[in-house]
Amino acid sequence: MYCEWQKETVVIFKQPEEEKGEYTKRSCSRTPWELKDKCITLDDVDFGGGEKCLKWGSSCYFGRMTIPEGVKVTTYKGWDCSGSGRVFNYEKDKSTDFWDYWSRKCFFQVEIAPSYKCGCNWQYVPRKKKKKNCSKKKKKQPCTRKKRKNQP
Repeated sequence: MYCEWQKETVVIFKQPEEEKGEYTKRSCSRTPWELKDKCITLDDVDFGGGEKCLKWGSSCYFGRMTIPEGVKVTTYKGWDCSGSGRVFNYEKDKSTDFWDYWSRKCFFQVEIAPSYKCGCNWQYVPRKKKKKNCSKKKKKQPCTRKKRKNQP
């Protein structure tokens, strides 16, 4: 069995607390399963109408986030998800503030926290067992393959 986020569970990405500049939105939320195991650049995060509220021109302007239980977010400075990133985990009723003008985070990666056991924000989903490959020599058991449904 493995854990899968329910659709109402979200990570909220926010500008630094200072909230400078003129933006129509200061934050956005995404479900962890939309972002899971992907390296996301702030250039990829669009809030509608072409506005990238976590950018200030070509600079990154991402400084806070609210992380749901069971979620781990690793932030990276620079232009990819390589090297050692700064890891953030769920903290109850708390927005994580990591803004540093001189060390801006431009990439992030969302994962299931390794030590997390499925709880109220999660649902258990049984893993399907893989069917053995049928060879021409074995004709006793027919080989049937079911298509897996694509998960979000």
